[in-house]
Amino acid sequence: MMALTHSLASACGVALCLGTASPLVIGVGAIAGQLPDADTSHSWMGRLLFPISRRIEQHWPHRTLTHSLVATGAIALLFSPVIFISLQLWGAVVLGYSFGWFADCFTKTGVAAFWPYQARLVIPANPRLRLSTGSRIEFLLVFVLAVVLSGSLLVNSGGGLMRSIEGWMGMPASAVELVLSEGDRWQLQAEVWGVEWLSQQPITGKRYRVISAITQIDVLLQDDDGWLYRAGQSQEAQLRVWRLRVERVRPIQVQLRTLELDDLSLNELDPPIPKDVYLSGVLELDDEPERIPDPFHFEPLSLQPLGNGRTLARLESAPPDQLIPLIGDSPAKGRLVARRFLPSSGA
Repeated sequence: MMALTHSLASACGVALCLGTASPLVIGVGAIAGQLPDADTSHSWMGRLLFPISRRIEQHWPHRTLTHSLVATGAIALLFSPVIFISLQLWGAVVLGYSFGWFADCFTKTGVAAFWPYQARLVIPANPRLRLSTGSRIEFLLVFVLAVVLSGSLLVNSGGGLMRSIEGWMGMPASAVELVLSEGDRWQLQAEVWGVEWLSQQPITGKRYRVISAITQIDVLLQDDDGWLYRAGQSQEAQLRVWRLRVERVRPIQVQLRTLELDDLSLNELDPPIPKDVYLSGVLELDDEPERIPDPFHFEPLSLQPLGNGRTLARLESAPPDQLIPLIGDSPAKGRLVARRFLPSSGA
């Protein structure tokens, strides 16, 4: 069997068994898949480890000692210190090695999988269906393994098979989980099917920008006009959804800036607040702003009168263009966190 086939078989095995898309882990598994062929100096690994492969070659036939469960156990013990660095890397070595020699079971001579017992494990039983090195069937197998590896990387990079299925189905709980895990690294976009709760207008595949996860069942969305909506299945949601599909748009980095106010208004801050931030925190205001409630949209600002003309303002992901007209000129005390989404330097 060709070295490429061994590497692809091991890479697929590692990706599927460990549920990983890490290039390092899969690469380690692919290299480990070459190690069983260190029992012959004619192989790529045998030439790399020539003194060792030559000694093995002199004492044991090809596809015997190194192509066995005993050898897998020895590799697991030999590389056991790697566990203290990364359990996943250790698993990649052991699994990669195992899939590397197991692939040779499908060749015409098979392997001595239960060495020192010399009987060969050969799959399948019909000799005509076994692989010959460099044959057209092996090149077809290489293509199939490459497709499987690509598919597993795509699934694993999306959080695994179940999350990919749930994401494709648009299950709200899975969408919220994706926002919680990926919202600080990716700009996310949501596709919504549901209904605007007050107007009872249906929503069919409308797209929104994802701002954050509010709870385990609701997310905060923003439409093209800048309006915010709480979307989910809670009683407080303006958008009641039965299907919510979230997808990655581009890598981002989140910039956080703390704003301290001590009898300063938002309009007096230096430098000024950028328009593309979202403000969260608590302020104590010197007056009582007048505001008309808007039940059709998410309220990023809640006001609580404290008496004597003072007001407690709680902000949650408030866009400045909606906040400044209400409290921008009011002297305030408190602390805000400005969250800003910037393109990732690696994008």
